[in-house]
Amino acid sequence: DTVLSSRSESRSCLVTFVERKTRLLWAIKAPNRTAKALNTAFGKFIGAFGPQVKSITVDHGKEFANYQALEQDYQIKVYFCHPYSPWERGSNEYFNRRLRWF
Repeated sequence: DTVLSSRSESRSCLVTFVERKTRLLWAIKAPNRTAKALNTAFGKFIGAFGPQVKSITVDHGKEFANYQALEQDYQIKVYFCHPYSPWERGSNEYFNRRLRWF
């Protein structure tokens, strides 16, 4: 998921990943919310976790428009939650809310 700052006019954002079992949060700064920037951030995430990542669950944001590249480049499965259903990714939404405090 991505977290935007409400305090600045900057286009940069944080791309967040939450590991399901341990609830470990990874936040990587991206220059914008494009699919290309997300793929670059995901590459950094995969660099840390490697082949242990089997799948990710994402929302329907524009940054996931090129999800096929993630599936092909990293041999993972990308699942989408239902539209307007943030509770299906509750851990990620919880951590994103906490990050906005800072």
